[in-house]
Amino acid sequence: MGFYLNPHLKPYSYTDFSIQTEFSNNLYMNILKKILLVLAFTNCATNQATFTSTQKWGELEEKFTKTWKPKYVSLSDSDLKALPDDSRFSKESLKKEERYLLSLQSQRTDEDEKIIELQKHVCGFFYDGYRVGFNPGFDDFLMDIYMDARLFGFQGKRYFNRVRPSYIFSSLRPSIENPPHPAYPSNHSIQANLVALVLSDIFPKNKSIIIKAGREIARNRELAGVHYPSDTELGIIIAQMFYEKLNKNSIYRDKIKYFSINSDHFQFRENMFSKNDYKSCKSFTNNYAARKKIW
Repeated sequence: MGFYLNPHLKPYSYTDFSIQTEFSNNLYMNILKKILLVLAFTNCATNQATFTSTQKWGELEEKFTKTWKPKYVSLSDSDLKALPDDSRFSKESLKKEERYLLSLQSQRTDEDEKIIELQKHVCGFFYDGYRVGFNPGFDDFLMDIYMDARLFGFQGKRYFNRVRPSYIFSSLRPSIENPPHPAYPSNHSIQANLVALVLSDIFPKNKSIIIKAGREIARNRELAGVHYPSDTELGIIIAQMFYEKLNKNSIYRDKIKYFSINSDHFQFRENMFSKNDYKSCKSFTNNYAARKKIW
C-alpha cells in the first residue's frame, strides 16, 4: 500500500564493505564461515521468530479472552482466515518496514512520547473533545463495542502470532514496554478507528476530524516502536469490517439513532492532557471493568 514510504523521511544510504584479501586463505575461509553463520542466524530470527518464542501472553489478556461475551458483533473463524496474512512478509518488505520504523524513531520527540504514554489506555483517546468517562449511557454502549473489537483482535493475534518488531530489528528501541500479546493486527488500530467510525455516526459534521484522530492514535503505536505499519493497516480493515457488521445490527442502529437525537447533551473536554479528566476516565473504566467482570 506504500504507507511506509513517507516522503518527509530522510533517505537512507548504505555503506559498501570490502574484505581485505591479504589474509591467508585459511583465515579468510574461517572469517567467511563465521559471517555466513551470522547471516543464517539473522535470517532465521527474522523469518521464524514468533510472539510465543519471544514473549508470553499477559494474564489479564488471557482472562479477558475467556470471559468476554460479544454484545453486538462476533466474527467467525472464516472471517479470521479471510484476513490478509501480511505478518509473513517477504524479506524485502520487512526491510522496508524496518527502515520506516527506524526513521520514525529518529524523529520521535519528548512530546511524542508523552502522547504515546497517554494513549496506552483508552482514556488517552481524544476525538475532537470527546473522551470516554463523561457520558455514562453512551460510554457504556461504546465500551461494549470496543471490547467486542478487542476480543476479535486478540483472536487474530493468537492466529497470526506475529513477533513484536523490536525482537527482530535490533536497532529499534520502543518508547514503551512491548505489550504482552502479538503484534498483528494492532488492537489500538482496530479500536481507535472503530470508535472514530461510531462517533462519526453521532457527529457526522465532525467526521473528518474524528477519523483523523483515530488514524493518529493507531499510527502513534508505530512511532512508539511496538507495531509494524502492516499491523496498523490490518487494524483499519478490521475496524471497517466491524463497523459494517454493526450497522446490520438493529439494536446498534436504534441506539445510534437515540444518541444522535440527544447529542446536544454530550459533555466534551477541552484538554487531552488534563490529569483530572484522565483520572475521571480511569475511574469510569475501572468501574466498567468491575461491572463486566473482565479483569
